[in-house]
Amino acid sequence: MIDPESLEQIETRVVRAAGPAFAVDLHGQVVAWNRRAEDLFGTPTADAVGRPCALVVRGTDGAGGVLCRTGCPWLPIAGSAVRADIPMLVRRGPRPSARVQVVMRHKMLHDRIGRPVAVLHMARVDEVN
Repeated sequence: MIDPESLEQIETRVVRAAGPAFAVDLHGQVVAWNRRAEDLFGTPTADAVGRPCALVVRGTDGAGGVLCRTGCPWLPIAGSAVRADIPMLVRRGPRPSARVQVVMRHKMLHDRIGRPVAVLHMARVDEVN
């Protein structure tokens, strides 16, 4: 559970992000979602927050392989020195056939005493399909 002060800081960071951004807790649940993420994914904040990231984002690779799933493989590397820009296709808006290529960057977020509490996801739209 993220303490209220840390959650407020996470929400502020997500809302102020220049592009589509959201944060998930260490269990993969969306805890913050910005307006640009609403526009990109076609999912209102109220429908995204509290749900598993994998069910909201539904990222796939170019061959249709599932990238976003329970037990996200990107969460453990978010806190490492390895910089991971992950290309993926995501559903754009409510139509399943409307897909967009994005590059997802991850950053571990910590509470006020340095414990990891969430992962910030920042999307950059690469190309529209």
